[in-house]
Amino acid sequence: MKVCPECKNEVEDNIEICPECGYEISKETIICPECNNIVKKGVKTCPECGYEISKETIICPECNNVVDKGVKTCPECGYDIAHRTLVCPECNGIIRRELKTCPNCGYEIPQEDMKDKVLKLKQSVLKNKKQTRIVAYIIAVFMFVIAISRLNNSDYKFYKEHYSECELGYQSAIISSQVYSGYFASSYKQIASTYKDMMNEDQAKINSYRIQAVVLIIIGIMIIIFERKYIGREN
Repeated sequence: MKVCPECKNEVEDNIEICPECGYEISKETIICPECNNIVKKGVKTCPECGYEISKETIICPECNNVVDKGVKTCPECGYDIAHRTLVCPECNGIIRRELKTCPNCGYEIPQEDMKDKVLKLKQSVLKNKKQTRIVAYIIAVFMFVIAISRLNNSDYKFYKEHYSECELGYQSAIISSQVYSGYFASSYKQIASTYKDMMNEDQAKINSYRIQAVVLIIIGIMIIIFERKYIGREN
């Protein structure tokens, strides 16, 4: 048995309309989660136990079950409260998102025009694309700067200069080995071989720096191409 909050008449649990006063119990009442007493909708404090219903709970718009604030899904009927409801700005009641008028206070909920929604969504997408494009260009420029630095540093210059010096020494030793004979020719050939080995080591270092620069430039170009083809393309 339950008590009609309007006339205090006892009725069966499955009765939705009070036979004594005609009060619509199922639509106009909620159950206090603290003492299970039936109270009228809009009542902020349960008259039976003093529980502050309005501060601690919300009403599921699907089954009128009282649930704790912060609950995303109604435990009674499974209604998605978090995504399918909104708060009425007039009475702070929880109502269905698709309603145009609040059933609790009659406030007309401002309905956002579909074109406005599409426009806002498009603006959001364009804003994100713009930010992504800026980041892409920054990364590409960063790649180019690093590439230039690989060919414009003291180590790279040292290996190039040292290679040129070894090349001159190698050519001089080869000429001398051809001018002289015997022991001197053999010594100059050995000197030329040493210069050649140093030239090969320097060339390997120089090639390493050049390859790094080329790879970085290619990455930068690929980033720009990707941005132009996919990110910067207008839909």
